[in-house]
Amino acid sequence: MNNKRGIPPRARVLILGICFILLISFVSAGWFSDFFDKFSGGITGNAITNDCTNVVGLYHFDGDASDSSGNGNDGVVNGATQTTGHLGSGAYSFDGVDDYVDLGTNNNLFSSSDFSVSVWVKPTNSDGEYVVSGETIFGPTISFYSGKILFSRQNGEWIGYSSSSVNNNFWNHVVVTYDSLGNYTIYLDGQLSGKGNKSVSFNSVNTIIGSFSGTSKFYNGTIDELAI
Repeated sequence: MNNKRGIPPRARVLILGICFILLISFVSAGWFSDFFDKFSGGITGNAITNDCTNVVGLYHFDGDASDSSGNGNDGVVNGATQTTGHLGSGAYSFDGVDDYVDLGTNNNLFSSSDFSVSVWVKPTNSDGEYVVSGETIFGPTISFYSGKILFSRQNGEWIGYSSSSVNNNFWNHVVVTYDSLGNYTIYLDGQLSGKGNKSVSFNSVNTIIGSFSGTSKFYNGTIDELAI
């Protein structure tokens, strides 16, 4: 016969209540989200840093704007400053006034009619600011319009835009793809947010990050882990 007594019912209720309160506190503080991001690289972060197949420009922004793809498309920083990144040890902060990164001329970033762009952004504002701008009037651009992700040519011709809005002051993962048949897709935080077909010609001699031609529509916020 076992004379040991279990935990009294009232004590069990108290313990379960304390555990529930702690669980709610962790969720409210974003602890589980932070844990997931740090150990998985975010929703699709590992694909950016681990798979470099066909990548022509890879920018971790960990201390500088060097190209980690091996293609030598290093960027020149104009005013943007180092800050805490979403992945890795750094990112670039843009003041929305005159900061941008110039990835240079005569490079091969958009020399193909098939391309994709992946980038982490943490915008302060998201209406009119340019994230990626392929120079010349037929260069591909990724910008914001009323909170949406806008994919267009630099001459102002819209290709498509996202159905969902980015979250200001939070990290957002943006991916835009385009192929030679005119098919495009826009992903926001791993979810398909726009797709369609529009055949246009792209032509770009250099690429600017965080501005339209380095002269206007300056991005205000942080940019990290850009891959083209």
